[in-house]
Amino acid sequence: MQPFLAAVLRLLVGLLKTWLYRVWLGLRPPTSNDCCTVTLGPGKVRGLTKVTTGGTRYHAFKGIPYAVPPLGDRRFQPAVPLESFQTPVLECFVERSKCLQYDQLLNVLVGSEDGLFLNVYTPALTGNDSCGLFPVMVYIHGGGFLSGSGDAFLYDPVHFMEQRVVIVTFNYRLGPLGFLSLPEAGIEGNAGLKDQLLVLQWVRNNIGQFGGDPENVTLFGESAGAKAAYLHYLSPVSRKYFHRVICQSGVACSDLAFQVEPSEKARKLAKCVGYEGSSDQEVLDLLLKTPAKELFKHQLATLTDSERHEELQFPFRPVIERPHPGAIVLQHPLDALQTELDPPIPLITGCNSGEGMIALAKAQHHLAEYNAHPERLLPPMLRLPANANELGKKVKQFYFQTRPITSDMLPELMDVLSDNEYVMATVTAAELVAKFQPKVKHYCYYFTHDGRWGNLKRLLNMYYLPGVCHGDDVFYMFSSALNASLPGDADEVCVRQAFVRMWSNFAHRGDPTPDEGDLAEGLVRWEPVEPCAGKSYFKLRCLQIDRSLKMVANPFLKRSTFWRELFRTYGYGSRKLPE
Repeated sequence: MQPFLAAVLRLLVGLLKTWLYRVWLGLRPPTSNDCCTVTLGPGKVRGLTKVTTGGTRYHAFKGIPYAVPPLGDRRFQPAVPLESFQTPVLECFVERSKCLQYDQLLNVLVGSEDGLFLNVYTPALTGNDSCGLFPVMVYIHGGGFLSGSGDAFLYDPVHFMEQRVVIVTFNYRLGPLGFLSLPEAGIEGNAGLKDQLLVLQWVRNNIGQFGGDPENVTLFGESAGAKAAYLHYLSPVSRKYFHRVICQSGVACSDLAFQVEPSEKARKLAKCVGYEGSSDQEVLDLLLKTPAKELFKHQLATLTDSERHEELQFPFRPVIERPHPGAIVLQHPLDALQTELDPPIPLITGCNSGEGMIALAKAQHHLAEYNAHPERLLPPMLRLPANANELGKKVKQFYFQTRPITSDMLPELMDVLSDNEYVMATVTAAELVAKFQPKVKHYCYYFTHDGRWGNLKRLLNMYYLPGVCHGDDVFYMFSSALNASLPGDADEVCVRQAFVRMWSNFAHRGDPTPDEGDLAEGLVRWEPVEPCAGKSYFKLRCLQIDRSLKMVANPFLKRSTFWRELFRTYGYGSRKLPE
């Protein structure tokens, strides 16, 4: 079967199985032998006891509410902790509603404003294990800040249970509900980030009841989730709640992480639903009264003219806040990175070999525009000079030489898109950490295993291109309904085992390859990036993650050197890169 059709079929079958499982639990509730109960501040929660394919018992609690539903006047406001459940014992067997969003896989509006729930997976509950408390890993899902959830459909952490870590996944507000900012009317923005902070505070207060160690928390995420994790890493408000960070295919070090003209977006949204005045307070009053689904239907109409030309369009993103009680992001990341952070928190960052494939799916349909307007090859964070067209020609020459951009040149165009959105941000952030955070143990990786669990690559119908699509590394970490069943000796399974082992090691000890036992099992020593304060040359050491692992130096050297010179000449968004 064609890979695209096979991926679509697995998606549909997975959705059907999820629905049938919910129906089955409703018709035949689990017995007491299959259940476990934990007492929290708001009340008791009952979860399920399960067994991995390797025979490891674990407990799953899905759909635990962690905040008062942000409805009515609470819309756009920071969430507040939930004080009590509405029932003596809350059954947490299946996930509850997602936060309201457009599902990017199905292209339909799903979810609810009442969607602030989290899920806890633990190898053992407090008092039931002789090993003491387990490290905790809190995962922030991706989706461009406009879609996604913590559901096990994509993010089932069953493989981590065999590594003796506690996993927390969760939902946070998305799109305009999570990131609308109108400070002139008292809406400071970043409600979605503040949901994430509330989860970290919930973990600090409650995870001990699930056998987790609140003093050993790793925050990790992919794509938008990685950018959010990086913002928390830089925030003095957030970083007190975790002890290690992993950012997969996303760091927040450029203007790309932030919303463009946030107040104007709020005003545009109000105009889309009928407002014709000029009062920001009236704008807010109308947005509070408007059905949430209407706000989501019009969110793309708030894009600026320059954003409309971008292949990936994310209208509502985090903002840099003005000083106020409860602010999380008060500094541009480039400024924050140039001040030594205390304490130094161990960090993993990295990217995939074909990140730009996710943007190429759209870009491939207007190649003529790239040929006619080469300035479209320039990244948004490059401050465009008056001679943008000439600069675009320079980029075109670097990647394509004298050849026109045709369907035969899609791998080269994918490299441009990879560098614009992901690779250069990763390299730039790594260099800044090496220069200004010398005490940080920073591990960098490059994921190149182009295997059969490349589900997004297949759903985008780009299976014929080389490289690992943005987001496809997640399927080598979590079990997913989209993953094809493979034998235990398959390359994909071996890569997953290494991936999960290294991530778990990092959670346990702050080092992904801490001892000789790991090396005997096929891992190699993952060396951290060398500090380069006072040096003119930066050497990026990466672990290349494939069927076999190996350390590589400067895997993007030619491309990063080209872009670094442009950024230092024309600026890195609103900032200048330090020499």
